Amino acid sequence: MGLLTRLNGVRQQAADNNLQDNSLEQKTEKILNGIEASPNQIDYPGSVLKAFSSLTGSDRGAVLLPDSGKKIFIPWLVNNLDRTTARKLNIPFSDDPEKNMNTRISIVSNVSDYADFFSSRELELTDNILHINLTEENNIHKDSTGVILLTNLDRMILQDNQLTPSLEKFCSFFSEKLRESRKIIGNLPEADDPVPLQQWLNVRKDSDSAIIILDFALSVEKIISALPGLDVFRLQKDIVSLVKVISGRMGRVYDLKDSRALLQFPAEVFPEPDLYLHQLTHSFRTYFYNIPGPPYFNAEFHKWPEERKALEKKLSKFF
Repeated sequence: MGLLTRLNGVRQQAADNNLQDNSLEQKTEKILNGIEASPNQIDYPGSVLKAFSSLTGSDRGAVLLPDSGKKIFIPWLVNNLDRTTARKLNIPFSDDPEKNMNTRISIVSNVSDYADFFSSRELELTDNILHINLTEENNIHKDSTGVILLTNLDRMILQDNQLTPSLEKFCSFFSEKLRESRKIIGNLPEADDPVPLQQWLNVRKDSDSAIIILDFALSVEKIISALPGLDVFRLQKDIVSLVKVISGRMGRVYDLKDSRALLQFPAEVFPEPDLYLHQLTHSFRTYFYNIPGPPYFNAEFHKWPEERKALEKKLSKFF
């Protein structure tokens, strides 16, 4: 009787393990099949982090994107980590194979390894860290399209032997898609506007043109409300970069760095103001998944150089 009981116990444990394996495998397919956002949208990184969070059950973490100029990964969206951690979370590119940040998937129990990137308070609250480099290769510093960090994964999920295969599948699914989402604005120079505003305006000082002061603060608020934890500074830069793409070769764009941008078009190619705002709103909406309803832009239209003095007065604090 005792032997039979033990045999049944072994069979039940095997059945439970098999059920658990199938459960995570099925969960993986369900999450991937349920992705609605497109890699042709700038806020796609938010959907990537949400998918990894759904798979692992962790709602504490971040998605970081590469800054090739500074050779670091910097946060694009941070969920439920304190502000100090959000500021410190700049992970350098690394060639050192001994470091967690240079492997594709790492589950880190010695969280003190991340003391340079987490606040002391946050580190005390952290039991483990899942560090994922979204890449098809192991040459992380060169090929990674982003980093996913998640903390405090449950022991049950950590012990599931389908966790690593599921994470590998997620990496393969998202790595190239994340790269595509950044290509929308990724071909633009990474440097900030290299000249003072007054010098920028003087490039076409005598040419008849239309100048628009575009205020996109409300659009920023709408996106942040849909993606809490999204870095406002990164979002503002992404929006300005997108406006540059939409404006094309004929338009010039200057980032005022306060959720506003200055646009300039030759007078002969600029459409009616209402038509321009309609075209901008339509184009903008297609590039963001997480905008509840149409975006809103407050815009002032001015004639240049006819209204030069009035414009310079209005923008005097930028000179």
